[in-house]
Amino acid sequence: ISYDSQQYPAFAAELGSGIMSTYVRRPTVPAESMDALINRCLGSAANGLGYYMYHGGSTPKGDFFFSDEAYGYPKISYDFQAPIGEYGQVRPAFHRLKLIHFFLKDFGDVLAPMVVTLPQENDKLKPENLETLRYSVRSDGKSGFLFVNNFQDDAKLTDKLGVTVNVKTKTENISFPINIKSGENAIYPFNLDLNSVNLKYATAQLLTKVGSVEKSAYVFFSNDGEKPVFVFAKSAGLKINNISACTISQSVNEWRVSPNEATAEFSIVKNGSKTSVLVVNKETALKSYLINTNNQKAIYFSEALILQDKDELKFLSLAKPNFGFSVYPKSSILPLADVKLTQGNRTSPLANYNISLPEIIPELVQNLTGEDKVQVKLPVLAKGLNDVFLKIDYLGDVGLAYLDNNLVAD
Repeated sequence: ISYDSQQYPAFAAELGSGIMSTYVRRPTVPAESMDALINRCLGSAANGLGYYMYHGGSTPKGDFFFSDEAYGYPKISYDFQAPIGEYGQVRPAFHRLKLIHFFLKDFGDVLAPMVVTLPQENDKLKPENLETLRYSVRSDGKSGFLFVNNFQDDAKLTDKLGVTVNVKTKTENISFPINIKSGENAIYPFNLDLNSVNLKYATAQLLTKVGSVEKSAYVFFSNDGEKPVFVFAKSAGLKINNISACTISQSVNEWRVSPNEATAEFSIVKNGSKTSVLVVNKETALKSYLINTNNQKAIYFSEALILQDKDELKFLSLAKPNFGFSVYPKSSILPLADVKLTQGNRTSPLANYNISLPEIIPELVQNLTGEDKVQVKLPVLAKGLNDVFLKIDYLGDVGLAYLDNNLVAD
Protein backbone atom coordinates (compact mmCIF):
# COMPACT_ATOMS: atom_id res chain seq x y z
CA ILE A 1 0.00 0.00 0.00
CA SER A 2 1.33 3.38 -0.98
CA TYR A 3 0.12 6.73 0.38
CA ASP A 4 1.29 10.28 1.03
CA SER A 5 2.03 10.37 4.75
CA GLN A 6 1.76 14.16 4.77
CA GLN A 7 -1.97 13.88 4.10
CA TYR A 8 -2.72 11.93 7.27
CA PRO A 9 -2.35 12.69 10.97
CA ALA A 10 0.31 10.80 12.90
CA PHE A 11 -0.99 8.52 15.65
CA ALA A 12 1.49 6.92 18.02
CA ALA A 13 0.64 3.33 18.97
CA GLU A 14 1.83 1.14 21.84
CA LEU A 15 3.86 3.85 23.52
CA GLY A 16 5.68 2.26 26.43
CA SER A 17 4.58 3.94 29.66
CA GLY A 18 6.60 1.19 31.36
CA ILE A 19 8.46 -2.03 30.61
CA MET A 20 7.96 -5.67 31.49
CA SER A 21 10.26 -7.41 33.93
CA THR A 22 11.33 -10.97 33.20
CA TYR A 23 13.27 -13.47 35.26
CA VAL A 24 16.45 -12.71 33.33
CA ARG A 25 16.03 -8.97 32.61
CA ARG A 26 14.63 -6.50 35.13
CA PRO A 27 14.96 -2.93 33.85
CA THR A 28 13.45 -0.03 35.77
CA VAL A 29 11.73 2.91 34.12
CA PRO A 30 11.98 6.38 35.72
CA ALA A 31 8.72 8.30 35.80
CA GLU A 32 10.39 11.25 34.04
CA SER A 33 10.90 9.16 30.92
CA MET A 34 7.19 8.71 30.33
CA ASP A 35 5.98 12.28 29.97
CA ALA A 36 9.24 13.16 28.20
CA LEU A 37 8.31 10.53 25.59
CA ILE A 38 4.83 12.02 25.13
CA ASN A 39 6.28 15.53 24.90
CA ARG A 40 8.61 14.35 22.15
CA CYS A 41 5.78 12.60 20.26
CA LEU A 42 3.49 15.61 20.37
CA GLY A 43 6.37 17.91 19.46
CA SER A 44 7.06 15.66 16.47
CA ALA A 45 3.51 16.05 15.05
CA ALA A 46 1.62 13.18 16.71
CA ASN A 47 -2.11 13.89 16.95
CA GLY A 48 -3.04 10.75 18.82
CA LEU A 49 -1.58 8.83 21.74
CA GLY A 50 -1.84 5.07 22.08
CA TYR A 51 -0.37 3.36 25.12
CA TYR A 52 0.58 -0.28 25.33
CA MET A 53 0.02 -0.65 29.09
CA TYR A 54 -1.37 2.40 30.85
CA HIS A 55 -2.80 0.17 33.58
CA GLY A 56 -0.89 -2.94 34.64
CA GLY A 57 -2.79 -6.18 34.91
CA SER A 58 -2.78 -9.88 35.73
CA THR A 59 -2.55 -12.55 33.03
CA PRO A 60 -5.73 -14.66 33.27
CA LYS A 61 -5.38 -18.36 34.02
CA GLY A 62 -6.99 -21.06 31.90
CA ASP A 63 -8.87 -24.03 33.33
CA PHE A 64 -5.82 -26.28 33.22
CA PHE A 65 -2.86 -24.03 32.45
CA PHE A 66 -1.31 -20.58 32.88
CA SER A 67 -1.42 -18.19 29.94
CA ASP A 68 1.97 -16.56 30.46
CA GLU A 69 4.24 -15.80 27.53
CA ALA A 70 7.53 -17.53 26.94
CA TYR A 71 10.88 -15.85 27.60
CA GLY A 72 10.71 -15.92 31.39
CA TYR A 73 7.67 -13.77 32.13
CA PRO A 74 5.85 -14.23 35.44
CA LYS A 75 2.89 -16.57 35.20
CA ILE A 76 0.38 -14.01 36.45
CA SER A 77 1.86 -10.60 37.15
CA TYR A 78 1.83 -8.19 34.19
CA ASP A 79 2.33 -4.99 36.14
CA PHE A 80 4.58 -3.49 33.43
CA GLN A 81 5.62 -0.66 35.81
CA ALA A 82 2.62 1.11 34.30
CA PRO A 83 1.35 4.51 35.49
CA ILE A 84 -1.47 2.63 37.22
CA GLY A 85 -0.17 -0.60 38.69
CA GLU A 86 -1.49 -4.13 38.58
CA TYR A 87 -3.55 -3.58 41.73
CA GLY A 88 -4.58 -0.01 41.06
CA GLN A 89 -1.53 1.65 42.57
CA VAL A 90 -1.26 5.22 41.29
CA ARG A 91 2.38 5.96 40.53
CA PRO A 92 4.38 9.16 39.88
CA ALA A 93 4.20 8.55 36.11
CA PHE A 94 0.39 8.77 36.27
CA HIS A 95 0.57 12.22 37.80
CA ARG A 96 3.20 13.42 35.33
CA LEU A 97 1.24 12.15 32.31
CA LYS A 98 -2.06 13.63 33.42
CA LEU A 99 -0.60 17.13 33.10
CA ILE A 100 -0.32 16.53 29.36
CA HIS A 101 -3.64 14.67 29.18
CA PHE A 102 -5.50 17.58 30.80
CA PHE A 103 -3.91 19.96 28.30
CA LEU A 104 -4.85 17.78 25.33
CA LYS A 105 -8.42 17.32 26.53
CA ASP A 106 -9.05 21.07 26.58
CA PHE A 107 -6.71 22.32 23.84
CA GLY A 108 -6.11 19.33 21.59
CA ASP A 109 -8.29 20.87 18.88
CA VAL A 110 -6.02 23.93 18.92
CA LEU A 111 -2.84 21.86 18.67
CA ALA A 112 -4.00 19.29 16.10
CA PRO A 113 -3.84 21.43 12.90
CA MET A 114 -0.42 22.84 13.75
CA VAL A 115 2.65 21.68 11.85
CA VAL A 116 6.15 21.03 13.17
CA THR A 117 9.24 23.17 12.73
CA LEU A 118 12.60 21.88 13.99
CA PRO A 119 15.60 24.08 14.80
CA GLN A 120 18.31 24.37 12.16
CA GLU A 121 20.83 22.54 14.33
CA ASN A 122 18.49 19.63 15.00
CA ASP A 123 20.26 17.23 12.63
CA LYS A 124 23.47 17.75 14.61
CA LEU A 125 21.98 16.47 17.86
CA LYS A 126 23.53 13.21 19.03
CA PRO A 127 22.82 11.13 22.16
CA GLU A 128 26.24 12.01 23.57
CA ASN A 129 25.47 15.76 23.30
CA LEU A 130 24.16 16.56 26.78
CA GLU A 131 24.50 20.36 26.59
CA THR A 132 22.30 21.40 23.65
CA LEU A 133 18.63 22.06 24.38
CA ARG A 134 16.20 19.81 22.48
CA TYR A 135 13.08 21.61 21.28
CA SER A 136 10.57 21.97 18.46
CA VAL A 137 7.63 24.20 17.54
CA ARG A 138 4.12 23.37 16.41
CA SER A 139 2.43 26.35 14.85
CA ASP A 140 -0.18 27.56 12.38
CA GLY A 141 2.18 30.33 11.32
CA LYS A 142 1.01 32.82 13.93
CA SER A 143 0.30 30.99 17.18
CA GLY A 144 1.53 27.73 18.57
CA PHE A 145 3.47 25.86 21.23
CA LEU A 146 7.16 25.48 21.98
CA PHE A 147 8.03 21.91 23.06
CA VAL A 148 11.11 21.62 25.26
CA ASN A 149 12.63 18.33 26.41
CA ASN A 150 15.58 18.05 28.80
CA PHE A 151 15.42 14.31 29.51
CA GLN A 152 17.33 11.44 27.95
CA ASP A 153 17.30 7.79 28.94
CA ASP A 154 20.54 6.50 30.47
CA ALA A 155 22.11 9.97 30.58
CA LYS A 156 21.84 13.05 32.75
CA LEU A 157 21.43 16.15 30.64
CA THR A 158 22.71 19.45 31.97
CA ASP A 159 20.40 22.07 33.45
CA LYS A 160 19.56 24.60 30.74
CA LEU A 161 19.65 27.98 32.46
CA GLY A 162 19.52 31.36 30.78
CA VAL A 163 18.89 29.86 27.32
CA THR A 164 17.00 31.92 24.74
CA VAL A 165 14.90 30.27 22.04
CA ASN A 166 13.81 32.50 19.16
CA VAL A 167 10.56 31.57 17.45
CA LYS A 168 9.84 33.24 14.12
CA THR A 169 6.20 33.53 13.09
CA LYS A 170 4.82 35.03 9.88
CA THR A 171 4.74 38.48 11.47
CA GLU A 172 7.21 38.64 14.36
CA ASN A 173 10.05 37.10 16.34
CA ILE A 174 9.33 35.87 19.87
CA SER A 175 12.19 35.26 22.28
CA PHE A 176 11.58 32.69 25.02
CA PRO A 177 13.82 32.86 28.09
CA ILE A 178 14.26 29.19 29.07
CA ASN A 179 15.33 27.80 32.45
CA ILE A 180 14.69 24.07 32.70
CA LYS A 181 16.28 21.51 34.96
CA SER A 182 17.70 18.17 33.91
CA GLY A 183 15.00 15.51 33.59
CA GLU A 184 12.16 17.95 32.93
CA ASN A 185 10.12 18.88 29.86
CA ALA A 186 7.68 21.68 29.07
CA ILE A 187 5.16 23.01 26.56
CA TYR A 188 5.06 26.81 26.30
CA PRO A 189 2.32 28.73 24.39
CA PHE A 190 2.74 31.74 22.15
CA ASN A 191 0.09 34.02 20.65
CA LEU A 192 -2.56 32.02 22.48
CA ASP A 193 -6.11 33.38 22.48
CA LEU A 194 -7.37 33.68 26.06
CA ASN A 195 -10.99 34.78 25.60
CA SER A 196 -10.08 37.31 22.88
CA VAL A 197 -6.88 38.47 24.63
CA ASN A 198 -3.54 37.66 22.99
CA LEU A 199 -1.03 35.95 25.26
CA LYS A 200 2.17 36.66 23.33
CA TYR A 201 4.08 34.03 25.27
CA ALA A 202 4.39 32.45 28.68
CA THR A 203 7.15 30.50 30.38
CA ALA A 204 4.52 28.43 32.17
CA GLN A 205 2.70 25.37 30.86
CA LEU A 206 -1.00 25.49 30.05
CA LEU A 207 -2.85 22.88 32.10
CA THR A 208 -6.61 23.30 31.73
CA LYS A 209 -9.59 25.62 31.50
CA VAL A 210 -12.10 25.59 34.36
CA GLY A 211 -15.29 27.35 35.33
CA SER A 212 -18.34 27.66 33.10
CA VAL A 213 -19.17 29.04 29.67
CA GLU A 214 -20.22 32.32 31.27
CA LYS A 215 -17.24 32.61 33.62
CA SER A 216 -14.05 30.75 32.75
CA ALA A 217 -10.53 30.63 34.14
CA TYR A 218 -7.25 29.26 32.84
CA VAL A 219 -4.79 27.24 34.91
CA PHE A 220 -1.03 27.19 34.22
CA PHE A 221 1.86 25.62 36.08
CA SER A 222 5.54 26.47 36.28
CA ASN A 223 8.30 23.90 36.03
CA ASP A 224 10.85 23.41 38.79
CA GLY A 225 13.46 26.16 38.61
CA GLU A 226 11.41 28.29 36.22
CA LYS A 227 10.26 31.79 37.14
CA PRO A 228 7.04 32.09 35.14
CA VAL A 229 6.39 35.17 33.05
CA PHE A 230 3.25 36.05 31.08
CA VAL A 231 3.47 38.65 28.32
CA PHE A 232 0.25 40.01 26.78
CA ALA A 233 -0.14 42.22 23.71
CA LYS A 234 -1.74 45.53 24.53
CA SER A 235 -5.11 46.27 23.00
CA ALA A 236 -7.95 48.73 23.46
CA GLY A 237 -10.08 48.03 26.52
CA LEU A 238 -7.57 45.60 28.08
CA LYS A 239 -6.69 45.76 31.77
CA ILE A 240 -4.74 43.22 33.84
CA ASN A 241 -5.17 43.14 37.61
CA ASN A 242 -3.31 41.40 40.39
CA ILE A 243 -5.51 39.18 42.53
CA SER A 244 -2.84 37.37 44.52
CA ALA A 245 0.98 37.45 44.58
CA CYS A 246 1.69 38.89 41.11
CA THR A 247 3.83 41.78 39.91
CA ILE A 248 2.28 43.53 36.92
CA SER A 249 4.02 46.04 34.67
CA GLN A 250 3.40 47.51 31.24
CA SER A 251 5.27 49.07 28.37
CA VAL A 252 4.10 50.71 25.16
CA ASN A 253 3.05 47.43 23.54
CA GLU A 254 2.90 44.83 26.30
CA TRP A 255 1.56 43.84 29.69
CA ARG A 256 3.92 41.66 31.76
CA VAL A 257 2.83 39.50 34.71
CA SER A 258 5.31 37.82 37.06
CA PRO A 259 3.89 35.49 39.74
CA ASN A 260 5.91 35.80 42.96
CA GLU A 261 4.68 32.79 44.92
CA ALA A 262 4.02 29.08 44.33
CA THR A 263 0.31 29.86 43.92
CA ALA A 264 -0.73 33.14 42.31
CA GLU A 265 -3.71 34.59 40.46
CA PHE A 266 -4.40 37.52 38.17
CA SER A 267 -7.31 38.65 36.03
CA ILE A 268 -7.64 39.82 32.45
CA VAL A 269 -10.42 42.32 31.84
CA LYS A 270 -11.34 43.04 28.22
CA ASN A 271 -14.18 45.47 27.57
CA GLY A 272 -15.76 44.58 30.90
CA SER A 273 -15.41 40.80 30.47
CA LYS A 274 -13.21 39.20 33.16
CA THR A 275 -11.08 36.06 32.82
CA SER A 276 -9.02 34.73 35.72
CA VAL A 277 -5.64 33.01 35.44
CA LEU A 278 -4.32 30.71 38.17
CA VAL A 279 -0.62 29.81 38.27
CA VAL A 280 0.68 27.00 40.49
CA ASN A 281 4.05 25.28 40.74
CA LYS A 282 4.60 21.79 39.34
CA GLU A 283 4.52 20.17 42.77
CA THR A 284 0.96 21.43 43.18
CA ALA A 285 -0.04 20.63 39.58
CA LEU A 286 0.98 16.99 40.07
CA LYS A 287 -1.73 16.75 42.74
CA SER A 288 -4.48 18.04 40.43
CA TYR A 289 -7.81 16.43 39.50
CA LEU A 290 -10.59 17.75 37.27
CA ILE A 291 -14.09 17.60 38.75
CA ASN A 292 -17.37 18.41 37.01
CA THR A 293 -20.10 19.93 39.15
CA ASN A 294 -23.24 21.98 38.46
CA ASN A 295 -22.43 22.49 34.76
CA GLN A 296 -18.96 23.80 35.47
CA LYS A 297 -15.50 22.31 35.80
CA ALA A 298 -13.29 22.75 38.83
CA ILE A 299 -9.73 21.72 39.59
CA TYR A 300 -8.94 20.05 42.91
CA PHE A 301 -5.49 19.60 44.44
CA SER A 302 -4.72 16.92 47.02
CA GLU A 303 -2.10 14.37 48.03
CA ALA A 304 -5.00 11.92 48.21
CA LEU A 305 -6.35 10.28 45.07
CA ILE A 306 -9.68 11.90 44.18
CA LEU A 307 -12.41 9.96 42.37
CA GLN A 308 -15.73 11.45 41.30
CA ASP A 309 -18.84 9.30 41.74
CA LYS A 310 -21.70 11.25 40.17
CA ASP A 311 -22.42 14.01 42.70
CA GLU A 312 -19.98 12.83 45.35
CA LEU A 313 -16.22 12.67 45.71
CA LYS A 314 -14.10 9.86 47.12
CA PHE A 315 -10.68 10.58 48.59
CA LEU A 316 -8.26 7.64 48.78
CA SER A 317 -5.37 8.44 51.11
CA LEU A 318 -2.63 5.84 51.56
CA ALA A 319 -1.60 5.53 55.23
CA LYS A 320 -2.41 9.22 55.93
CA PRO A 321 -5.70 9.68 57.82
CA ASN A 322 -5.17 13.45 58.00
CA PHE A 323 -4.88 15.28 54.69
CA GLY A 324 -6.09 18.35 52.88
CA PHE A 325 -7.43 19.44 49.54
CA SER A 326 -7.84 22.71 47.67
CA VAL A 327 -10.43 23.83 45.12
CA TYR A 328 -10.43 26.33 42.28
CA PRO A 329 -12.63 28.25 41.59
CA LYS A 330 -13.48 28.63 45.27
CA SER A 331 -17.22 28.18 44.81
CA SER A 332 -16.84 24.73 43.24
CA ILE A 333 -17.16 22.00 45.86
CA LEU A 334 -19.12 18.75 45.91
CA PRO A 335 -20.45 17.06 49.08
CA LEU A 336 -18.31 14.40 50.73
CA ALA A 337 -19.86 11.28 52.21
CA ASP A 338 -19.30 10.52 55.90
CA VAL A 339 -16.67 13.18 56.51
CA LYS A 340 -16.40 16.50 58.30
CA LEU A 341 -14.49 19.37 56.72
CA THR A 342 -12.55 22.17 58.35
CA GLN A 343 -11.63 25.19 56.25
CA GLY A 344 -8.00 26.27 55.95
CA ASN A 345 -6.31 29.46 54.71
CA ARG A 346 -9.02 31.83 53.45
CA THR A 347 -6.66 34.36 51.82
CA SER A 348 -5.34 31.94 49.20
CA PRO A 349 -6.70 31.97 45.63
CA LEU A 350 -7.77 28.39 46.42
CA ALA A 351 -10.44 27.20 48.82
CA ASN A 352 -8.50 25.04 51.29
CA TYR A 353 -9.97 22.28 53.41
CA ASN A 354 -8.68 19.70 55.88
CA ILE A 355 -9.98 16.18 56.47
CA SER A 356 -9.32 14.10 59.58
CA LEU A 357 -10.24 10.42 59.68
CA PRO A 358 -9.62 7.80 62.35
CA GLU A 359 -6.41 5.87 61.83
CA ILE A 360 -6.96 2.18 61.08
CA ILE A 361 -4.12 -0.32 61.47
CA PRO A 362 -5.28 -3.77 60.27
CA GLU A 363 -4.26 -6.64 62.51
CA LEU A 364 -2.00 -9.08 60.71
CA VAL A 365 -1.25 -12.63 61.81
CA GLN A 366 1.78 -14.31 60.25
CA ASN A 367 3.58 -17.59 60.80
CA LEU A 368 6.90 -18.84 59.45
CA THR A 369 6.02 -22.30 58.10
CA GLY A 370 9.37 -23.10 56.48
CA GLU A 371 12.71 -21.63 55.49
CA ASP A 372 11.14 -20.10 52.41
CA LYS A 373 7.43 -19.89 53.34
CA VAL A 374 5.41 -17.45 55.41
CA GLN A 375 1.68 -17.90 56.08
CA VAL A 376 -0.39 -14.73 56.48
CA LYS A 377 -3.97 -14.53 57.71
CA LEU A 378 -5.71 -11.57 56.13
CA PRO A 379 -7.93 -9.35 58.28
CA VAL A 380 -11.52 -8.39 57.60
CA LEU A 381 -11.56 -4.88 56.14
CA ALA A 382 -12.80 -2.28 58.58
CA LYS A 383 -15.47 0.20 57.53
CA GLY A 384 -13.99 3.14 55.68
CA LEU A 385 -11.07 1.23 54.21
CA ASN A 386 -10.89 1.09 50.44
CA ASP A 387 -8.02 -1.38 50.28
CA VAL A 388 -5.15 -2.84 52.27
CA PHE A 389 -1.64 -3.27 50.88
CA LEU A 390 0.61 -5.92 52.34
CA LYS A 391 4.26 -4.79 52.35
CA ILE A 392 6.86 -7.54 52.56
CA ASP A 393 10.41 -6.86 53.71
CA TYR A 394 12.19 -9.41 51.53
CA LEU A 395 15.54 -9.68 49.82
CA GLY A 396 15.54 -12.37 47.14
CA ASP A 397 15.08 -13.27 43.52
CA VAL A 398 11.57 -14.68 43.25
CA GLY A 399 8.33 -14.34 45.20
CA LEU A 400 5.04 -16.19 44.81
CA ALA A 401 1.76 -15.59 46.66
CA TYR A 402 -0.87 -18.29 47.16
CA LEU A 403 -4.44 -17.90 48.37
CA ASP A 404 -5.97 -21.16 49.58
CA ASN A 405 -3.17 -23.04 47.78
CA ASN A 406 -3.86 -21.27 44.46
CA LEU A 407 -1.18 -19.07 42.89
CA VAL A 408 -2.56 -15.52 42.72
CA ALA A 409 0.56 -13.37 42.25
CA ASP A 410 4.22 -13.73 41.32
